[in-house]
Amino acid sequence: MRHSGSVLVRHLVVLALLAATPVAALHAQGAGNAGAGEPLPALMVSGRASVAVTPDRAELGIAVESRSRTAAQASSDNARIQTAVLDALRRLGVTSAQIQTRSVQVSPEFQYPREGGRPTLTGYVARNEVVLTLSDLTKVGPAIDAALAQGATQVSGPRFTLANPDSARREALDAAVRKAMADAQVMARAAGVRVGRILEISSMGTPEAMEFARPTVMMRASADAAPTPVEAGVITIEASVQIRVAIFP
Repeated sequence: MRHSGSVLVRHLVVLALLAATPVAALHAQGAGNAGAGEPLPALMVSGRASVAVTPDRAELGIAVESRSRTAAQASSDNARIQTAVLDALRRLGVTSAQIQTRSVQVSPEFQYPREGGRPTLTGYVARNEVVLTLSDLTKVGPAIDAALAQGATQVSGPRFTLANPDSARREALDAAVRKAMADAQVMARAAGVRVGRILEISSMGTPEAMEFARPTVMMRASADAAPTPVEAGVITIEASVQIRVAIFP
């Protein structure tokens, strides 16, 4: 009677351990027994996809350069012109939060003799550049025209972007994963095997590919200059993934 009782206790302990063991762990143990720790056969696939979206933000660089015999005069002239430029932009509805100074420089200019020798100081150049971030794309052209009319000597951009690119980026990632898995199925059928579970998946770190308008350089516009046309077009968000999937006979 004592022997039968100990056997019953051992059976109860085994049943309790099995009940506490996840089914996935049991499968993993079985796989380990079959392969003695060997890695599962797998294939590597990659996928790439892009999404075209309409931009909703533009960045525009506006610079003023001034030259004078002295650094102080060049800086003073530059400050006066750039202040007039900024005032004109604010009259268009551009807020201070949308304007950021990129750089302020005052540097000497020299004339170098053709035959060599010591260069001669000819004066100083002052440069002040600001960057506008515009959410109303209809203001890009008027902002360029207003800045040039007040004495801006250089305009760069516009650079079109998205205020929130996450949605488009995730859409591109979704399409990239689907393409990669479709390729995995084709490769597996051709090789006479089946696709199993995904063992590893990663983004390949491809940056968002955005198409920008080419930078332009324009001197001061005349009073009767035609308005500057600006077309935002579309920008492309790209994503690339790499996937390792198990394969079975």
